[in-house]
Amino acid sequence: MSEALDHLIKKGSYFYRPNKQGYTSFKFDAGRYTKADAEAEASVEPWHMKAIHQDDVPEDTAPDKHIAKLRTAMETALRIIDQKIKAVEAKPESEFGSDFYGDPSVPGGTFAWSKKDEELHYLRRDAQALRAALGVSV
Repeated sequence: MSEALDHLIKKGSYFYRPNKQGYTSFKFDAGRYTKADAEAEASVEPWHMKAIHQDDVPEDTAPDKHIAKLRTAMETALRIIDQKIKAVEAKPESEFGSDFYGDPSVPGGTFAWSKKDEELHYLRRDAQALRAALGVSV
Protein backbone atom coordinates (compact mmCIF):
# COMPACT_ATOMS: atom_id res chain seq x y z
CA MET A 1 0.00 0.00 0.00
CA SER A 2 1.44 3.36 -0.95
CA GLU A 3 1.56 6.42 1.25
CA ALA A 4 -0.65 9.40 0.56
CA LEU A 5 0.80 12.33 -1.36
CA ASP A 6 -0.27 14.88 1.25
CA HIS A 7 2.93 16.64 2.32
CA LEU A 8 4.58 19.77 0.98
CA ILE A 9 8.26 20.64 1.13
CA LYS A 10 8.78 24.17 2.38
CA LYS A 11 12.10 25.94 1.83
CA GLY A 12 12.16 29.37 3.42
CA SER A 13 8.94 31.03 2.29
CA TYR A 14 8.56 28.86 -0.83
CA PHE A 15 7.23 25.39 -1.61
CA TYR A 16 8.77 22.86 -3.95
CA ARG A 17 6.81 22.40 -7.16
CA PRO A 18 5.86 18.88 -8.34
CA ASN A 19 8.85 16.58 -8.88
CA LYS A 20 11.04 19.15 -7.09
CA GLN A 21 11.11 21.23 -10.28
CA GLY A 22 11.49 24.76 -8.94
CA TYR A 23 9.64 26.76 -6.34
CA THR A 24 6.29 28.46 -5.85
CA SER A 25 4.71 30.74 -3.28
CA PHE A 26 1.30 29.17 -3.74
CA LYS A 27 -0.11 26.11 -2.02
CA PHE A 28 -2.29 25.17 -5.01
CA ASP A 29 0.82 25.08 -7.22
CA ALA A 30 3.03 23.14 -4.79
CA GLY A 31 4.03 19.53 -5.35
CA ARG A 32 2.58 16.82 -3.14
CA TYR A 33 4.91 14.21 -1.67
CA THR A 34 4.70 11.27 0.71
CA LYS A 35 5.61 12.07 4.30
CA ALA A 36 8.79 10.00 4.03
CA ASP A 37 9.94 11.71 0.81
CA ALA A 38 9.18 15.18 2.15
CA GLU A 39 11.03 14.53 5.41
CA ALA A 40 14.04 13.04 3.59
CA GLU A 41 14.30 16.09 1.31
CA ALA A 42 13.84 18.54 4.19
CA SER A 43 16.61 16.84 6.18
CA VAL A 44 19.16 18.00 3.58
CA GLU A 45 18.95 21.60 4.86
CA PRO A 46 17.05 21.34 8.17
CA TRP A 47 17.81 24.95 9.19
CA HIS A 48 15.38 26.32 6.58
CA MET A 49 13.50 23.37 5.10
CA LYS A 50 10.64 21.34 6.52
CA ALA A 51 8.06 18.77 5.53
CA ILE A 52 4.57 20.03 6.24
CA HIS A 53 1.16 18.40 5.87
CA GLN A 54 -0.96 20.17 3.25
CA ASP A 55 -3.79 20.70 5.77
CA ASP A 56 -1.39 22.68 7.99
CA VAL A 57 -0.82 25.27 5.25
CA PRO A 58 -3.54 27.95 5.20
CA GLU A 59 -5.46 28.64 2.00
CA ASP A 60 -4.73 32.34 2.37
CA THR A 61 -2.83 33.32 -0.73
CA ALA A 62 -4.84 35.28 -3.28
CA PRO A 63 -4.62 32.62 -6.03
CA ASP A 64 -5.65 29.89 -3.56
CA LYS A 65 -8.75 31.89 -2.61
CA HIS A 66 -9.64 32.52 -6.25
CA ILE A 67 -9.08 28.87 -7.20
CA ALA A 68 -11.37 27.77 -4.34
CA LYS A 69 -14.08 30.24 -5.45
CA LEU A 70 -13.73 29.17 -9.07
CA ARG A 71 -13.98 25.49 -8.13
CA THR A 72 -17.14 26.19 -6.10
CA ALA A 73 -18.67 28.08 -9.03
CA MET A 74 -17.79 25.24 -11.42
CA GLU A 75 -19.31 22.64 -9.07
CA THR A 76 -22.49 24.73 -8.86
CA ALA A 77 -22.62 25.06 -12.65
CA LEU A 78 -22.19 21.30 -13.03
CA ARG A 79 -25.08 20.61 -10.62
CA ILE A 80 -27.31 23.03 -12.56
CA ILE A 81 -26.38 21.44 -15.90
CA ASP A 82 -27.03 17.94 -14.52
CA GLN A 83 -30.47 19.09 -13.32
CA LYS A 84 -31.17 20.64 -16.72
CA ILE A 85 -30.17 17.38 -18.48
CA LYS A 86 -32.64 15.42 -16.31
CA ALA A 87 -35.38 17.97 -17.02
CA VAL A 88 -34.77 17.87 -20.79
CA GLU A 89 -34.66 14.06 -20.81
CA ALA A 90 -38.03 13.98 -19.04
CA LYS A 91 -39.76 16.25 -21.58
CA PRO A 92 -41.55 14.71 -24.56
CA GLU A 93 -40.13 15.37 -28.04
CA SER A 94 -43.28 17.31 -28.95
CA GLU A 95 -42.27 20.18 -26.64
CA PHE A 96 -39.16 20.88 -28.70
CA GLY A 97 -40.69 21.52 -32.12
CA SER A 98 -39.89 19.74 -35.37
CA ASP A 99 -36.71 17.91 -36.31
CA PHE A 100 -34.07 19.60 -38.41
CA TYR A 101 -31.27 18.29 -40.56
CA GLY A 102 -27.56 18.44 -40.02
CA ASP A 103 -25.17 20.40 -42.22
CA PRO A 104 -24.92 18.62 -45.59
CA SER A 105 -21.44 20.11 -46.17
CA VAL A 106 -20.12 17.81 -43.45
CA PRO A 107 -19.62 14.18 -44.47
CA GLY A 108 -22.58 12.26 -43.15
CA GLY A 109 -24.13 15.56 -42.09
CA THR A 110 -27.53 14.97 -43.67
CA PHE A 111 -29.26 13.40 -40.72
CA ALA A 112 -32.37 14.17 -38.76
CA TRP A 113 -31.54 15.59 -35.37
CA SER A 114 -34.28 16.51 -32.95
CA LYS A 115 -34.04 19.76 -31.06
CA LYS A 116 -34.16 17.71 -27.87
CA ASP A 117 -31.10 15.73 -29.01
CA GLU A 118 -29.31 18.95 -29.87
CA GLU A 119 -29.99 20.48 -26.47
CA LEU A 120 -28.88 17.30 -24.69
CA HIS A 121 -25.74 17.13 -26.84
CA TYR A 122 -24.59 20.61 -25.80
CA LEU A 123 -25.55 20.19 -22.15
CA ARG A 124 -23.65 16.88 -21.95
CA ARG A 125 -20.64 18.44 -23.69
CA ASP A 126 -20.56 21.28 -21.15
CA ALA A 127 -20.99 18.85 -18.24
CA GLN A 128 -18.15 16.69 -19.57
CA ALA A 129 -15.86 19.73 -19.85
CA LEU A 130 -16.64 20.79 -16.28
CA ARG A 131 -16.06 17.26 -14.97
CA ALA A 132 -12.70 17.14 -16.74
CA ALA A 133 -11.69 20.53 -15.33
CA LEU A 134 -12.74 19.49 -11.84
CA GLY A 135 -11.15 16.04 -12.12
CA VAL A 136 -14.50 14.37 -11.41
CA SER A 137 -15.74 11.19 -13.04
CA VAL A 138 -19.35 10.45 -13.89
